[in-house]
Amino acid sequence: MHYFLGAIVLLILTISVPFKFLALIAAYLVLSAVLVKVSTKIVTKSEPPLSICIKAVIYSFVFALIAGLGSLKLLMEMPSLSVIVPPILYVLPQAIAYCSTLNISLGAGLAISVIATLLGWLLSQMFGVSMFLAT
Repeated sequence: MHYFLGAIVLLILTISVPFKFLALIAAYLVLSAVLVKVSTKIVTKSEPPLSICIKAVIYSFVFALIAGLGSLKLLMEMPSLSVIVPPILYVLPQAIAYCSTLNISLGAGLAISVIATLLGWLLSQMFGVSMFLAT
């Protein structure tokens, strides 16, 4: 069922978004999946297929988006927590997504989340892209 919904979303994106932006989204998705694959190989010494890594990236994006919206509401009510809460609410949902998708432990998912975030940040610094656009 989720493949059918994914096909509908891709069809809507193809119709509504110009092809350059669709190509950029696909390139970003593949680069993120490669970062997750490298991070998984570093942490667990096993190499998952790229299709599973793409699925993990999509899930982590959705979970991080929901957690980010929750953290914005929390930060409006308690601005003193603005240093601690957003990183935790960004890394933890990614770890849960990687844990469930890649069939690994939560600790390994947390390590993969941190390593993938750091590798993405380093790549964005190497190529001169701001961190806001890279994440």
